[in-house]
Amino acid sequence: MLSSDQQVNFLRHYGLVFRDRINNPKTRLISSNQNDLSVAMLFSIGKQSVLLGAGLEETSNLDTGWQSVLRLRKDRTSRAHIFKIPHYGSATAHCNDVWNKLLTRKPWTVVTPWRLCGKALPSPNDKKRIRKLSGQSYLQAQL
Repeated sequence: MLSSDQQVNFLRHYGLVFRDRINNPKTRLISSNQNDLSVAMLFSIGKQSVLLGAGLEETSNLDTGWQSVLRLRKDRTSRAHIFKIPHYGSATAHCNDVWNKLLTRKPWTVVTPWRLCGKALPSPNDKKRIRKLSGQSYLQAQL
């Protein structure tokens, strides 16, 4: 699920970046502080469902991030039993409504950790939050 606002924001931002680089193609593109395009996917196998959160983050705009996903899914009732937690388990990707409306109580969770320059996600607080909400929780790699 991807809202039209997310698509427009992405194209507007990177259109300006590419325009500014047209006469200097060897320069490096700047990285964004947010995931402009990220697709969450819910799929079912029999009675079991899995929600893949990718890198989707929560935003203050109801037409982007998790709020957009929730709005687009409002008429669907299936809930995921397994959740690949988005954006390395960081607080910026946490949305209470996802846990309350898209997931079963105490789902199994999987987190892909991240480390760079002495910083790491999920943080100790992120791990506590995730463990509290999960039935079983797994890291895909050691930090």
